Amino acid sequence: SGNQTITMTSYTYRFLLILLRIASLYCLISSSHGYAEQKFAMEPQDQTAVQGSRVTLPCRVIDKTGILQWTKDDFGLGTHRNLTGFDRYAMIGSDEEGDYSLDIYPVMLDDDAKYECQVSPGPLGQPGIRSRVASISVLVPPDPPKIVQGDFLVTTEDREIELECVSYAGKPAAEITWIDGLGNVLADGIEYIAEELSDGRRFTAKSILKLTPRKQHHNTTFTCQAQNTAERTHRSAKLKLEVKYAPKVTVSIISGTAPNGRIPEGAEVHIGCHADANPANVTYRWFLGEKLLVGDFTTELVLHNVTREHHDQIVKCEVTNAVGKSEESETLDISC
Repeated sequence: SGNQTITMTSYTYRFLLILLRIASLYCLISSSHGYAEQKFAMEPQDQTAVQGSRVTLPCRVIDKTGILQWTKDDFGLGTHRNLTGFDRYAMIGSDEEGDYSLDIYPVMLDDDAKYECQVSPGPLGQPGIRSRVASISVLVPPDPPKIVQGDFLVTTEDREIELECVSYAGKPAAEITWIDGLGNVLADGIEYIAEELSDGRRFTAKSILKLTPRKQHHNTTFTCQAQNTAERTHRSAKLKLEVKYAPKVTVSIISGTAPNGRIPEGAEVHIGCHADANPANVTYRWFLGEKLLVGDFTTELVLHNVTREHHDQIVKCEVTNAVGKSEESETLDISC
């Protein structure tokens, strides 16, 4: 019976020791709120970055006891600082400083997402913590603009044309500006379209300039400029416009007038006809009144020995090219 008493006493002692340890652990757990809790000294903020640049999302933790990880769109990136599998990502800083900032370089369009710094509960029941959610908005410069019609266009006066400038794959969509040959920014007759690409992030921008060419537009260079907030300087494309137009005609008396401007009877009168046309291959016809004058007359008409019967008659020069024809006239003033 003595041995039995000793055995029971040994079991009782061990049982009491276990109870004591459980009680101690319970006291530690139940009083864990008395320990310093995990908390953030610095949390990430929303950032905007240009593709190819570097972004650092800060995360500093005081009294960290849990396991820390970053999430990207709620997907865990890993708990080790080198973030295996994410070559462009790393947790920089040191454990001593409590710094676990997320460094991304170079930033790519895929990094356009929401990020969160998370710490799991501590071993003594310290509650886990989660930072504010921070967004990275990645800006992407657009491709250089292109004019759909190329760099040279032949057109005809008074026929409306459309010049289309396209800037691909920008985030945000590129702003497009048209500039004429004198450096003036064009605002009228412009239609702007932004189309979202299949990735749901980038855009193709189009600007259509509707223009009715005139003679003064001949050999004019139109410039399309495109840029967005991802780049400081614009890029451009140019188109030179050739405008074909009917002759622009002017008629004047070259010689044969008196000092008072009138034509003396019996004088020989030379009348000039100047035509500006594109194409420049033109034909001339001269009329006196309604009568076609026969002869090899082109830019100059010669009337010999004019008489009073020519007074107030109209001399007309008609010029024709492939686009059309134009005419101009001069009235004869004969002094007797």
